[in-house]
Parts: sequence; C-alpha cells; structure tokens
Amino acid sequence: DRHGKKYNPIELFSENIVVNKLIQENFNIFKPSIENLEYDLVIYKGNKFFKIQMKTASFNKKTNNYSLSNLNFFKYKKKIFSKYKYPNIDFFIIVCIGTNYCYVIPNSILRKRNNITLNFYPNRTKNFYNKISTINTDNYYEKFNLIKWKINQKSQYFKKEF
Repeated sequence: DRHGKKYNPIELFSENIVVNKLIQENFNIFKPSIENLEYDLVIYKGNKFFKIQMKTASFNKKTNNYSLSNLNFFKYKKKIFSKYKYPNIDFFIIVCIGTNYCYVIPNSILRKRNNITLNFYPNRTKNFYNKISTINTDNYYEKFNLIKWKINQKSQYFKKEF
C-alpha cells in the first residue's frame, strides 16, 4: 500500500527488477509521490534526469513470446490508434512477466509508430521481424548503456534507432 493505492503483485515484482538493475548501473532513483503521472521513476546520473515508464510484457502461449500491444502506448478511439500516451518520458523499461529480463527502449523509437506491437524473445534470438508493425526488440535487451550514452549526447543525435 503506497499512498492509499494497492499495488498489483506483478507490478511490484517488475518494479523491483527495474529498480535493482538501475541501482547496479549506478543510477540514483526517485519514485514520484504522486500517482498517475506519465512516468513511474525518475533516474539521475551525470547531472541529468531521465523519466522512465515501466511496462510488463505478458506471455502468449500461442505465439510462444512476450508481447505488449499498441494499446499500451496509444489511445484508441473509433477504431483508430491516435494520441500517444507518453510524449514526455525518456525511456521505457519493459520486464517480461515472471522473469528478470529487461528491455530498455528510447521513447523516440516508439512514439512515431502507432501501429506497433512489441514482441520479446528473451530466451532466443528472433530471426525475422516486420519493420512496419514491430521493432526488433533484441536490439534493446538489457541495453541500460543507451541511457548512459544519452548522458553524453545532445538529444538531436538520439533520434535514430539502434
């Protein structure tokens, strides 16, 4: 129970994984005291702050992978995915449910693709992905160094996909 809000055990599990990994990477971590903000954590390193949104990818037995749909990132009205929900955060850190696997994805990669579905294959490398509808998430597996890289770069140089 945090400020009157009851936490889902899955959310707590995922949050603890992310916080522990960020501590291992020597980030200072701040949890907002206000609920329902756009970001879940603020991290600090190298005189820079970064807003983090955490997500938990669920396992799909049928496709044998973890996934997040575009409903996690875009508002859905009249059968159209429209407004992006997270314009002001810096990174998504996504945990695959029931594992310690994390993916660190810059917001700039996701915000322009309203038809995105993220699929994760933490136990194996994915051999194929459709560039139109998904992103090759293997590129972001445990990539906490992307945050460290951003500390030393100007934001205009961070637009390309890694």
